[in-house]
Amino acid sequence: MYPIIETFDMSKINDIAYIQIAFLFFCLSIYYYFNKSYNRATLLYFASYIAYYKYSELLKNDDLKVIYDLSYFILSFYLLLIILYLNNFSISTNILIILIGIMTIISYSLTNFDLKINTNNNYIVNWSKLLFNINNKLYPNNDKTKQYHYDNFWSIFDFNLLSFIICLLLSKE
Repeated sequence: MYPIIETFDMSKINDIAYIQIAFLFFCLSIYYYFNKSYNRATLLYFASYIAYYKYSELLKNDDLKVIYDLSYFILSFYLLLIILYLNNFSISTNILIILIGIMTIISYSLTNFDLKINTNNNYIVNWSKLLFNINNKLYPNNDKTKQYHYDNFWSIFDFNLLSFIICLLLSKE
């Protein structure tokens, strides 16, 4: 009936299209950031994050989920480093943002990789085992402390915080 409206019906978009939309918006946000259109860059990055988040909820294949999660996380962290490089922030601001970024990487590694991932990819299995062993070295034989830290400390430094900081830095206002 209304073909233009029906093409934007999000229920008809398959899983891979969400990640393509997310990466398209991500690339456009970088383009607008370099062209000093900061409001557009912020909105497009936010739209990119929403499309990515919607995609990650729908994906059932663990191999693809891990690959796309890592690629989006690495690209976002790289964008954060580009923003820090191009702006003249004070040393203390740079150190604080990099510290939050490092805490986000640690949190992402500890909370997203476990031995419950169903995959046939040896690289992902080896990476999960390595992080699982590091996790066990940090929290030896104390599941109560580990769960307390996951719930009250590591959950603060998740991907949402990194995306929020990137949105704030993209806006430049």
